[in-house]
Amino acid sequence: MKNSVRKGLLLIGTLLALQGCVSAPPEVSASIPLIQDQKVYSGNYLSEDFSRIIQGATEGDKLQYQGDTILVGKEYTSALGLNCKSVRVFEKNYTGYDSTVCMTTSGWFMASSLTVKSPTPQHWEGNNNE
Repeated sequence: MKNSVRKGLLLIGTLLALQGCVSAPPEVSASIPLIQDQKVYSGNYLSEDFSRIIQGATEGDKLQYQGDTILVGKEYTSALGLNCKSVRVFEKNYTGYDSTVCMTTSGWFMASSLTVKSPTPQHWEGNNNE
């Protein structure tokens, strides 16, 4: 009899543990908004001249602007829903760095770069500073 009680308790315990594994978690909701209506973009807005140039540029175009060479990459839609283009910027005496330009209602802006610019004796093949 002790054996059957022990087996019964073990069976009940196992079933209760399994019930917790197959139950759906409770639904949760936020009581305050986590994202405000106003979006703040981290970067520098481009001049009207360069905005017109970048607007019409397509992937593979090499643009010259104020002594810098800009290689235009792919166009895409950002997670915020903005029209963006990847770019690689080559400044005089600096290695190229990757960045992004995006269009907002206020115009085109260049996102802040996540990489550090460093001087280099080498020049990119598309750079006119050779």
